[in-house]
Amino acid sequence: QVLAANPYFSTVLDILRNGLTWRPSAATGKVYPDISRVYYESVHQVLTGQKTAPQAAAALERELVQMTGLKGPVNTESAR
Repeated sequence: QVLAANPYFSTVLDILRNGLTWRPSAATGKVYPDISRVYYESVHQVLTGQKTAPQAAAALERELVQMTGLKGPVNTESAR
């Protein structure tokens, strides 16, 4: 009855079960606090004019590669 009255619920349920990572910590594990900090600092540097967005993004990428050992996008499929 609930699905008949709200057919989109089946889509929402599928997303919750299979297509959603609640927090980046699922993909980054124990280094999540450090990753969160360097991301925040990078955004802050752009907003305060200390760096341009491309400069901050390049520096952030270098730090993330150093912290995680990963190069390129993280495979979030394995985190689900």
